[in-house]
Amino acid sequence: MKAEMGIELWRTKYHTINGFKQFYRDWQPRDETYLPVLALHGSLTHSGMWIALAEAADSIRMLCPDQRGFGLSEDPGNDSCAEFRFGRARTRSGTSV
Repeated sequence: MKAEMGIELWRTKYHTINGFKQFYRDWQPRDETYLPVLALHGSLTHSGMWIALAEAADSIRMLCPDQRGFGLSEDPGNDSCAEFRFGRARTRSGTSV
């Protein structure tokens, strides 16, 4: 029963920055009392791994993005660490391509 009630509390969206389309899940409980938690998944998984934990933590908002090339996020086709770092630096500085 709790899982059925939890579906309405999940928001799923895409965010595009510097041409990269990233999917994320946003768990927004009704009685949210704490700052949000950024839940990052490890290699070979996706944001869905946090669903059970988020639903069990009734009052904690959780932002769960899919990393590049995982889940529903785009795969930029380049696994270069330098390219990833360069993209992150542009994101922080607010510049765009």
